[in-house]
Amino acid sequence: IRDRIYLEWRRRRREASALRDELPDLTSALEEFRRNLATCVRQARAAGAEVVLLDQPALWREDLPSELDARLWMGGVGEYSSTDGCEYYTPGALARGLARYNAAVHEVAAEQGVASIALAEALPRDGTIFYDDVHFTEQGARRVARLVADALVSRRLLPSPPAAEDPPR
Repeated sequence: IRDRIYLEWRRRRREASALRDELPDLTSALEEFRRNLATCVRQARAAGAEVVLLDQPALWREDLPSELDARLWMGGVGEYSSTDGCEYYTPGALARGLARYNAAVHEVAAEQGVASIALAEALPRDGTIFYDDVHFTEQGARRVARLVADALVSRRLLPSPPAAEDPPR
């Protein structure tokens, strides 16, 4: 059943009435995102949590080959997941918009004095990592887990794993 819905969503995107390469003004949305994220960080820290922010990687890019473009289904305008004939944003436009949100994640982290991990820079934007627009393949999930674990260990937020020759505890 799950695969059928992805096929349907991908069909809707393929049959878009138009592709938009220009994003709307994101200024107010980014300001609200920053405020909300800073509030989340402050509340988590007040509760005693160690905070690490992650940005959002995506398959989207300006030069996305057609075989990867065929995996996309997000980025529509209006009720695109349930309505035929909607307009969609190009992968390049979506990449530019997401880059602005990811920059905001790292800026808020710096302002709030918490760590952040740049997953979007660390992962290739290809079919080995992404099943669709933003969801990971099994290999992609393993890469993300390794990147996050390595970052947490290097920041001393997790204990270092035992050396290979050490017996498990």
